[in-house]
Amino acid sequence: MQQKLKENSVIAAAEWFGNGIKNWIFRSQFNMIPVFRPWIEKSKKKSNHRMFEACTKSLNEGKRILIFPEGTSVTCSYIRELKTGTARMKLDYEGHPASKEPLLIIPIGVNYSHPNEFYGSVTIKVGKPIDFDSIDVEGASKDELLSLSKSMTDKIQEGMESTIVSIKPGEDKVLFEAVIALWESPSFETKQKIAYKIANQKNNQDFLAFKKDLASFQNDLKNYGLSAQFDRPFSYFKKLSILLLLSPFYLLFILAFALPFLFSKFIFNRYLADKIDTAYESEKLNPSFKGTLIFLSGMGIFMLWMIIAYLAIGVWSQAWGYGLLLFILAFPIIKIGLFIHHELLDFIPRLKDEKIKKNYSAALEKLSLKKKKLISFVESLLSQ
Repeated sequence: MQQKLKENSVIAAAEWFGNGIKNWIFRSQFNMIPVFRPWIEKSKKKSNHRMFEACTKSLNEGKRILIFPEGTSVTCSYIRELKTGTARMKLDYEGHPASKEPLLIIPIGVNYSHPNEFYGSVTIKVGKPIDFDSIDVEGASKDELLSLSKSMTDKIQEGMESTIVSIKPGEDKVLFEAVIALWESPSFETKQKIAYKIANQKNNQDFLAFKKDLASFQNDLKNYGLSAQFDRPFSYFKKLSILLLLSPFYLLFILAFALPFLFSKFIFNRYLADKIDTAYESEKLNPSFKGTLIFLSGMGIFMLWMIIAYLAIGVWSQAWGYGLLLFILAFPIIKIGLFIHHELLDFIPRLKDEKIKKNYSAALEKLSLKKKKLISFVESLLSQ
């Protein structure tokens, strides 16, 4: 017998809810629970007491609750400092008379290979339920519970960090990217281990020597004009055949999607970006809506382009079905176009690498050995 899936409730920023029908749709139809964020709406003093009550009610109804505890959608490669809301939610639920079992908190990490580029991949890492056994809340006073919620939040932070490739910006991130570039397609687990080792090998003399060797290797690559994957096998004719075969789709992709994207980007940067920034800085614009305005402005321009393209195709061909066909085939065209674009971006530097390798074959053999030595050191470090 198929098990019935549990419904989800979602914690969402209260400033999105508004009033009237939108508020009703968000709450009743989307199972969204508003949370007030004091650092966003500083002028308004509001309590989240009702939010905690709604969460306990949802949990006792057998629903799951989806929380984005960092409270922001700005991409970064580490977990920001968390608020205590999730821990307090657990304490409130387990302290409720109707609650029959402990509340499990399960961290889920979303890891993008290239978060700000097209045609990347994403790894969803579901962690183990967070273990709070070392934190005893039984019989704790209100003040003690507040302190315990902070300890629980630290546990939640650790659990979340175990589901992502956590690397702080700055020198560590630069080093991480240089190490990762040694592999063609490193796995999520490899990236995660490398990030951890980089953060915990600051004073290791062997690691410091490795950093110098890596910097020397990168300098050699720069001097020769090579990519880090210069020694990877390369089939020129196979790659070129694929690109030529799919080139008509790529042309269609450029005309129908790449050009409107670039046009949208130009219009936004030229006419809208400064206005949005000014409104944001003068506090006329709620910070929560800045990203949404950016998205909607680009989407609006893009859709306008598509409508014009549809009308143009219809008028030119006198067959309006062609324009409709463009809309129907939009998704596969975008997928194929992005694939070709990705392959093209890989093909050009690889072609350059092959030409350089013919001129400096002896020197590049030494460079290849240096790369293998670097990889060997990292692998030995990861095995410890």
